[in-house]
Amino acid sequence: MYRTPDKIDLKILQLMQYNASLPQQEIATMVSRTPGAISNRLQRLKQDKYILGSKVMLNGPLLGFSVYGFAEGKIDISSTDFLATLREDLSAIKGITECLLFHHYQRLNFKIAARNVAGFNETVAKIKALPYLNIEVSELYNEVLIPERGLQLLP
Repeated sequence: MYRTPDKIDLKILQLMQYNASLPQQEIATMVSRTPGAISNRLQRLKQDKYILGSKVMLNGPLLGFSVYGFAEGKIDISSTDFLATLREDLSAIKGITECLLFHHYQRLNFKIAARNVAGFNETVAKIKALPYLNIEVSELYNEVLIPERGLQLLP
């Protein structure tokens, strides 16, 4: 049975969103609850699917990824069965960090990370080689002005 998260749950989710490895003791202190209460709340939030998992944020430049960019294009979506093929084909291309599909406009937007410009161009070429995609734009970007912030849960 799903339960709507209360203000404490939302604060826990917000804290976890920015640092999923925060010790429960620290969370407990920040929200004025016991570690046991935090453990119970986290368990329920996972069980109710408010928390789907966690991921590690990597330092791209330190790992040798210094080139970031995007590619954008058009796709003919003839059926939803096609989306499984699209996911499979795109998952096989290294360098794509995210792909957004805009159904209404039949457009795709790819975020790409590479070690150098040649690697970026190679990733774009692999995307362009897919016969059902028409990549119209690919650009490098110099700086992320606002990093992924997650959901704004509390005012």
